Amino acid sequence: MEQPDLLRFAIETLDRLHITYMVVGSIASSAYGEPRSTQDIDIVIDVTPQQIQQLCTTFSPADFYVSVEAALSAARRPGSQFNVLDPSSGTKIDFMIARNDQWGREQVERRQKLELATNLEGYAAHPED
Repeated sequence: MEQPDLLRFAIETLDRLHITYMVVGSIASSAYGEPRSTQDIDIVIDVTPQQIQQLCTTFSPADFYVSVEAALSAARRPGSQFNVLDPSSGTKIDFMIARNDQWGREQVERRQKLELATNLEGYAAHPED
């Protein structure tokens, strides 16, 4: 799966599961007009362990690699992360658990809805974050 398709799948999944998120890294930078290119997608999520379980099950083991154990462990440690890998393309998503301090909560509150790819709107971190 190519990066824009994987991004679309991830955002549609997060929206459907009502998981608060914000895209960061090169995709957010590019959406704000500073193009950068990497092979990964960086997304900060504010999530419960139950939502993590649901999120992981949407990435079919036939098409993706994700460690549910690593994801659940990350969910218990704000500021940590877990990965989802698409072996066919080498593209990965780094899901980072939102920090649970005042700064982390403020970052999530400042997120903005933008066009992240052609015909794809989603939330991105505010440029200052």
